Amino acid sequence: MFIIDSHNHLGDCRTFGYDFTENDVFEAFHDAGIEGAILQPFPGCTDVRKTHNRIAKLAQDNPGKFFGLSSVNPHLPGDEFEKESIRAIKELGFKGVKMHTVGHAVNPLSKDGGRIVEMGKTLGVPLCIHTGTGMPFSLPSLALPIAKSYPYPVVLAHAGAGLLTEEAIVIAQQCENLYLEMSWCAANQIQAAINAIGSSRVMFGSDSLINLKNEINKFMTIGLKDVQLEDVFYKSAKTVYGL
Repeated sequence: MFIIDSHNHLGDCRTFGYDFTENDVFEAFHDAGIEGAILQPFPGCTDVRKTHNRIAKLAQDNPGKFFGLSSVNPHLPGDEFEKESIRAIKELGFKGVKMHTVGHAVNPLSKDGGRIVEMGKTLGVPLCIHTGTGMPFSLPSLALPIAKSYPYPVVLAHAGAGLLTEEAIVIAQQCENLYLEMSWCAANQIQAAINAIGSSRVMFGSDSLINLKNEINKFMTIGLKDVQLEDVFYKSAKTVYGL
């Protein structure tokens, strides 16, 4: 089965204490049988510009295998956020923008949260929003008013991460451009999401190299049909991010 990890990371993170190298990525994906991935910097990376460059080089050296998602702190002074976001999409070819509600301490409905939303609209790309850990900013319901006026797909990263997954499912039922990336959710919640909105709006993501096989197994053990597995493992991400 062809698999694209729609949510993973490269580089260091001072917030959560990770550091994934290019070799780590290659070894983990090969071991798990994953063909491709959308990579983003961790929210606590030391230098977002350098990390974006590393992702871009990995994508350039491995065409069709790796893709980038821009993740820039919207609290940066002046126009630093805008400049780096534009560079990532326009120059590096990244596929979307990320709002990391917990790692960057962003209220989605605040002025700085709006900077990310408007940047995504201006660049014409999907918007990925962290949900789950980090309440209240990470409540899935805060993404609903954004999605209603957003002209492109909006992905709820982690789909509430277990604790808030039922809320994420209800929210996704209200807006057809909302998609659920299911890392850290329980297997029965993945099944519930597919039953509620269909497999074409649900996607596989792991969020961590050490979590790859666990997340794959959840999808493989809930009795999905082949066509549903194709949707969640690569077609949904391919459609949303234009891979």
